[in-house]
Amino acid sequence: MNNYYVYGHYVSGSNEPFYIGKGKEQRAWVTQHRNFLWKEVVAEHRYEVRIIQDNMNETDALLLETELIEKYGRIDLDTGILVNMTEGGNGGISMLMTEEYRQNLANSARKRWNSPQYKEKQSVAQKNSWQDETIRNKRISRMIATDVKIKNSHSKKEMWKTPEYRNKNLETRRKNWETPEYRESRLNKLRAGYIVCPYCNKTGDVGNMKRWHFDNCKLYTSLDNPTQL
Repeated sequence: MNNYYVYGHYVSGSNEPFYIGKGKEQRAWVTQHRNFLWKEVVAEHRYEVRIIQDNMNETDALLLETELIEKYGRIDLDTGILVNMTEGGNGGISMLMTEEYRQNLANSARKRWNSPQYKEKQSVAQKNSWQDETIRNKRISRMIATDVKIKNSHSKKEMWKTPEYRNKNLETRRKNWETPEYRESRLNKLRAGYIVCPYCNKTGDVGNMKRWHFDNCKLYTSLDNPTQL
């Protein structure tokens, strides 16, 4: 059904949005469940809701949302003016992820990441965003949350059991060691008394590494038939 729309939130009098979203019914006017950057803008300025395009199906609305967020860029990545904290196109709980929609998203992502300029821009933006203490603390709090750590650990173990993932991972490590800069940085750590786990590639002092890594490494113990490098 064509009952979706893409909307923008604008500081009153401005011609450029500070937030882009997609929704239906009253979603554009809802103030609950907005991120902290959105709340900071709204606390300081009056804002307007403007419908950018309506009478859309959900797939088209999600794709347009993604394109507009890329066009205007994000404050948290230092790439633009939007307070959005995702690339968009995520959909709602009821979103039906059809194969066509997945393919459209994949093609859009490939097109962006095939550009060296886009890759460099994203790399610089990510590095710069970590300099912002508020953003850094928010990300760290999510990373160290118990449920997130358990989920990530389980995901890593399951992926490592897959021969394709394991072989690709090991091949990447071998190629990294062929790079003089990477090899030198690792050797410098080794010279400073650090050792490297051959399974997860973590680096640390001898005591902790022998306790938690090598034959005790989670990746090693998760394998049915562990194979050393």
